[in-house]
Amino acid sequence: MDVRSETIGGWLREFNDRFREAVRGLTPDELAFTPAPETNSLAVLVRHAVLTQHGMLSGLAGDPIRRDLPGEFIGRPATVEELLATLDEADKRLDDIFPKLTEEALSALYDRPHNQRLTGGEWAVHACCHVKEHVAHAELTRQLIAARVGSSR
Repeated sequence: MDVRSETIGGWLREFNDRFREAVRGLTPDELAFTPAPETNSLAVLVRHAVLTQHGMLSGLAGDPIRRDLPGEFIGRPATVEELLATLDEADKRLDDIFPKLTEEALSALYDRPHNQRLTGGEWAVHACCHVKEHVAHAELTRQLIAARVGSSR
């Protein structure tokens, strides 16, 4: 496997572990908590990050999928068990996707949203950075939940 793929795959798995830590021990109400208007709950952040990983990288692996980006930001009930299972499945998908990312796929140019034209390698790095933004959001939201309930959750 290409060192770029190994590195990005390792980072995404690390971010998935950080998401796991952010959601563990929380109630469904806490997982649905939004810190302010137009912000996202932990449940939304986890689901969107997993769909981002899969959606952005699948195209590079030759397995395009359809995404409903606005639908990813609609809150719906979640449990810790559901979100942990979602993250476990994301790790399995990474195991499937990264071996398919050939040198040709990482070097090819792709038209992407917002009038971007990126190599596959650039797009994979973009996906990784995007997920990292959301894990930071999740960690901050977890801190706000703890402050809100006056505990060390």
